[in-house]
Formats: sequence, structure tokens, C-alpha cells
Amino acid sequence: MTINDPINDGHVPVWDMPTRIYHWGQAGLVTLALVTGFLIPTDWLNIHVIIGTLIAMLLVFRVVWGFFGSEYARFGSFIFHPRRVVEHLNSVLERAPAPHLGHNPAGAVMVTLLMVVVGLMLASGYILLGGTYKEGPFATVFSYASGESAGSVHTLLAYGLIGLVLIHVLGVWVESRLSGENLIRAMVSGVKRQTAAAPAWPPRSARPLTTGFVLTGIGYLIAVGLVWSLRQPPAVPRLAPDPIYKAECGGCHWVYHPSLLPAATWRRLMTGLDDHFGEDASLAPERAAAITAWLTSHGAETWDTLPAHRLGTLDPAGPPRITTAPFWKRQHSHIPPAIFKSIKGGPGACDACHTDADSGRFSFRRIDRQHRLLLQPPSPKATP
Repeated sequence: MTINDPINDGHVPVWDMPTRIYHWGQAGLVTLALVTGFLIPTDWLNIHVIIGTLIAMLLVFRVVWGFFGSEYARFGSFIFHPRRVVEHLNSVLERAPAPHLGHNPAGAVMVTLLMVVVGLMLASGYILLGGTYKEGPFATVFSYASGESAGSVHTLLAYGLIGLVLIHVLGVWVESRLSGENLIRAMVSGVKRQTAAAPAWPPRSARPLTTGFVLTGIGYLIAVGLVWSLRQPPAVPRLAPDPIYKAECGGCHWVYHPSLLPAATWRRLMTGLDDHFGEDASLAPERAAAITAWLTSHGAETWDTLPAHRLGTLDPAGPPRITTAPFWKRQHSHIPPAIFKSIKGGPGACDACHTDADSGRFSFRRIDRQHRLLLQPPSPKATP
């Protein structure tokens, strides 16, 4: 059957199955991406990244299918002159829009805008992921500053996408009411009503084999990029704990990574060991000097990680306790206090949940949620 073959009393197939799967798949995944991006805590960000990756896969397929798909899936079938777009909008205002088998001119503009904005969101999201969190394919490419800038763009685009989606839904509803054809049902069934005013174009058949070859090539390039991205980010070098620091401080608490405090704060802590959070932790002068030199030479200023940048701005004259920092409080505000009380070492025992705490990265991908949940005391049983 070709796109010209009528079925079911004048209806013709318009939207092929891959196009419909893309449309509804993107609609569902973008909704999930917006919900998880705005509402979930940062330590569950991996869900948002997975959803974004699925959207990227769908978008790559849709771009390729736009060149090799069936007639109305191809980009060439819904590229209209701006004058046609204005004429169509005027016809909508006059409550008499001309019928179109594929995208109408205004719908074509909206589809293009949605794809472009989603593509820009994916790009900014991956730059944010690589620069700020040192994860993903761009972990070794972009700096923290680049990641933060991309994060601001990503957020603005998210709000813009919400606006476009609302306009798109309104436009579909208006067109459906004025044209008398349920456009949502058409995108489910794939068929639309053919009229003399909207003849089918000469059909072009889909080229699935060509699509498969192109997608395979793209997949190969992505795989090479992912393998390349597994390198250690240059701004996050591997650093073994100083043996003296580990021996002297590790007996009392987890050995904090030096990137978690600025050099001035480390110096202040080391010069006040006689009153170290209410205890006398004094050391021999030469050992204290060695630890101080190591901590200050590897302080937050020398790292490009998220914790280093956020905690490295602490006021050296303020409280030196990491768990009192506004950034730390925001990141852990959703965790019940009972969990921290059940951990040996309390909230300062970062390695109880962060499996990469010794590296200083504190990636959202490396949080041992199962261990954290096991630490939470069971709910008290109701008294009969």
C-alpha cells in the first residue's frame, strides 16, 4: 500500500509507524525529563541522565528518518515558505484553515522548533554533565565554568520547551476543532482524511536499510567517543592520601579529601588542633607541618570538581565544619536525620554512602543508595 491508497472511506496512511513511535516516545520521555529535572534530588540525577540519553537516541533516529523515511516523515515534506506560514495562521484566525495531509505550515514550524530546542537541551545537558559533574562523554573536555554556564542555558531551554509544548498542544486542539479531524487520533492510527483540497503528494518510499547503515555508523562514532571519555579528567587527578595524614587523622574519622576545603581553612584547622571541635588533637610540630603542607597544596583551589568549587568558597573565618556549609545542607536536605544518626561518624562520614568519596568527585552515579536505605532504622510498629 502506498500513501495514495485510500482506506476506510477516503482515509489514507500518512504517518508511518517509526514516526508515530518517535512522536509518542519523545512526548513521554520529555515529560519525564522535565519532571525529574525539576523535582528530584541531585543524588537521583542518574535517572534524568538515562531519560536524556533515550531522548538523544530517539532524536538521532528521527533526524536520520527525516531524510530516509516515508513521504510525510521527510523534512522536505514540511518545509514551507514563511508566507505560507503567515497565510495559514490567518486562516486559523478566520476559523477556516486549509487542510493538509502532512504537517500544516504552522505545525511544521513548531515541529522544527521542538526538535531544535530538544537538541540544544541535550547538548547543554551533556556539557553540564561533563563540566560540572565530570561525567559522561564530555568529562575530559569541558571545565566546571563551562558546565555551569551550560546548566543555566539548560534551565532556560527547559522553561522554553514547556512553553512550546503548551503552544503545540493548544494548536493541535484548535486545528482539530476547526478542521473537524482529530489530529491526535491521526498520530495514533497513522491515517488522515483525504480531501480534494489536500491531495497526497507523489509518494516516496521509506529506505530502512539506508537508515540502518547510517545509524550503525553514528553508533560506531558514539561508541568511540564513549571509550575516549573513560579517561581520567585532567582536572580531577588521582591522588593517594598522604600517609602521615591518614595515620594521624584516620584513626578518629574518615580521612577527608583535601579538595573539600580551601587552603586557608585547612591551615586554620591545623593551627587549632589543641581545640579540634572540642577535643585536643595536637600533633608533633613536624608531623602537623607535613600534613598542613599536603592539605594546603591540594586544597579546593587546585581542583575543578563541583564540591571543590562549592565548598572552596567558604569563608575562612567561618565555621570550618563541612556539614554546616549551605551547599552541603542543600544537597542532603532530603535525607532523614535518622539515617545520619545510624552512621558511624555521623553526617561527616562521607564514605558511608559515596563510594567515590576518596577521589573527591562525589558523583551522583557513585552513591550507594542500598547501603543508605539499610542504615535507616525501621518504622516503629503501631501499638495494639
